[in-house]
Amino acid sequence: MNRVFIECKNARCAEACAISTSALKDFAFRLGRSFDAEYVLSSGSDIHRAEKIVSIPTRNHARSHEYETQYNAKVEEVCANIDPLDLTRVEELDRALLLLKKARVRDDVIASQVFSRDEVEWSSIFYAVSSSKSIDYGQFVKILNEAFVRREVSISLSFIESLKKLVEVHIERYSSRLLFGKSGTT
Repeated sequence: MNRVFIECKNARCAEACAISTSALKDFAFRLGRSFDAEYVLSSGSDIHRAEKIVSIPTRNHARSHEYETQYNAKVEEVCANIDPLDLTRVEELDRALLLLKKARVRDDVIASQVFSRDEVEWSSIFYAVSSSKSIDYGQFVKILNEAFVRREVSISLSFIESLKKLVEVHIERYSSRLLFGKSGTT
């Protein structure tokens, strides 16, 4: 039987995870699976810096050095265009997402951009992500997953509250995808 994993180590995090835990238990039950709240994430020392998130996309064909060089240049160019944008504003976040879509780079580039910002901005960015209609499933999940990794480092109540909002929006938008096990964007 497949299991779903999540961990909440401190009281504020546990409170923020309560809604997601309840929803995940319901989804797991509907899928005939169980829920395990005892999963332990890697230690804080294993958390990668945001700058290291961006990597070369996996392809079915062998990647040439030329392809990697071109892709890295494309990522650097799009990141340079996104850097001056205020990702706490929905309009500018949508503009960044459009730049990423046009550049055809991996979904983890937006997570890299979000978490390369000052930690004080993360909560506001999460609210913008929650309100954005332009963000696709893969990008949303990359940000959400990285936020769960970083919740161990942040002691900010606003971070926890905005993370809770991200989880709620994820469940609202993608519950059918979660329930039926679909991946990708639709």
